[in-house]
Amino acid sequence: MTIKLIVLSASLAATLALVAGCNDVGEPLKVKVLVLSKKYWISMTEKKLPAEFCKEGEYFRECFKLSNRECLENAEATVKSCLLKLNSQIPKRIVQHEDGVHWGQQVFNCAGHAIELRLKTKARPTAPGCKAAIQKLKSLSRH
Repeated sequence: MTIKLIVLSASLAATLALVAGCNDVGEPLKVKVLVLSKKYWISMTEKKLPAEFCKEGEYFRECFKLSNRECLENAEATVKSCLLKLNSQIPKRIVQHEDGVHWGQQVFNCAGHAIELRLKTKARPTAPGCKAAIQKLKSLSRH
């Protein structure tokens, strides 16, 4: 079972929008452009992104048989690996909102696929909450 992860979770996207100077409906706020260093952006991505994969009710928690700790361990390892893989492509300065969302999605997709491969023996596509989690992912990818 493979679901193409092409979007950020709603909460991470909202966080990025606020950091980028948009309100929760995407309207620009009257603030200066935020530019982050690559080092800072990578540090924040390593800290925050793994938790997005492992929230209760989300795809990896519903469609795979694993504890939150096991999910976080796999997510942390794959996010770090993907950041290393993409490091040479990530610009030295991340201009929010565009760069942050673009590179966040790149890392999210890379890590999501890597987690699926690492955990394929733990997949449980017929679990009660899995169908809803997949539908949620699909609906997010349409936005």
